[in-house]
Amino acid sequence: MSTNKTGVAALIATADRGPSIVMTIESIKRLQDQLDELVIVDQSANDETYMAIMPYLQDPFISYMRVSSKGKGKALNLALAQMESEIVILTDDDTEVCDNWITAYTKRFSKDDNTVLIYGDVLAADFDPAEGFIPVYECGQDRVITSLWERRNTRGIGANCAIRRAPVMALGGFDPEMGPGGDFRACIDYDLTVRCIVAGHTVQETPESAVIHYGFRTHKQGARLMRNAFHGIAAMHTKLIRAGHYNDIPCMIHEFACYAAAPLFHNLMKGKLQGLQAIKGFVSGIGAAMRHDFDATTAMFQPNLATSGSIVPMPTFGVASNPTFATAQNPVLAVVDGGLQDGITTAANEAGTFAVSSNQPTAVNVDETVQRAA
Repeated sequence: MSTNKTGVAALIATADRGPSIVMTIESIKRLQDQLDELVIVDQSANDETYMAIMPYLQDPFISYMRVSSKGKGKALNLALAQMESEIVILTDDDTEVCDNWITAYTKRFSKDDNTVLIYGDVLAADFDPAEGFIPVYECGQDRVITSLWERRNTRGIGANCAIRRAPVMALGGFDPEMGPGGDFRACIDYDLTVRCIVAGHTVQETPESAVIHYGFRTHKQGARLMRNAFHGIAAMHTKLIRAGHYNDIPCMIHEFACYAAAPLFHNLMKGKLQGLQAIKGFVSGIGAAMRHDFDATTAMFQPNLATSGSIVPMPTFGVASNPTFATAQNPVLAVVDGGLQDGITTAANEAGTFAVSSNQPTAVNVDETVQRAA
């Protein structure tokens, strides 16, 4: 970690994106005097992202974690449990942050201690709309959201958001069954929003913080994205209602009517059968959420052991066969499919059990092992 003590850090979760993350790192490094550190959590199945990041790993500003579990929620929770900064700003691995990315958030957090989550603008880079699209969200204006009904027409996304770390972790952090890699594939940001609101916290939106998004999708990919999104949205509403938050029922009806059914109806009036994926996703999300175990106190799904994944073998640079991977000259965080030598301390949290050490990895059996060089 750098010697900065701003109380603010940046966090990126990445998986199989390769060198695209370099652009994001470079844009954040321009603002590093405003941050304690940049933490990168890598769930890639191959080494392309690691190789792209490797030139940055001697920079004390950057901490890198290679994790063997799958799911964005698991990755974020594991990193947040290790971080110390009060405010954590999140973005994706295919964005470029703008100059006001940090200050717009810190200004609003400083004015309201009850605000624990803020969303900013996600703007599209140049692309050819004939070939596909880029997911975006523009806030339009500052908003303060204190109820589920107020939230119904706000669509902030995790490519640009900031959290107050301690109260979010007190809620259980991100639901690991939501979002990419989870059973419900999407809606990890929306889910955190509603859980913050029902816990009595305030959520805000501001167009003053912005990132440029380069995550282009083809129209064919868009159909799958749409189905996954509404699968997750419906699952989120279903578990909230199952947990006893019946004031979410009108919000769920509004979501279905305005964002799933209405576009399909308008397309049918034009003679086009488009939008059916949203309906299918919504129906499948309700069914899956009704069958899935959940904790009514936290309104979080319980891991499905049959589908939650398992430890995967790490590449040779992350095991004892190459113990120079994690050294004081190469200060990284690395999760390996094994354990650690002498000098470890262990801790447990929602994300599992892990170990922290300044030594090289050796083989012992633990679920998640994290090594950090001195």
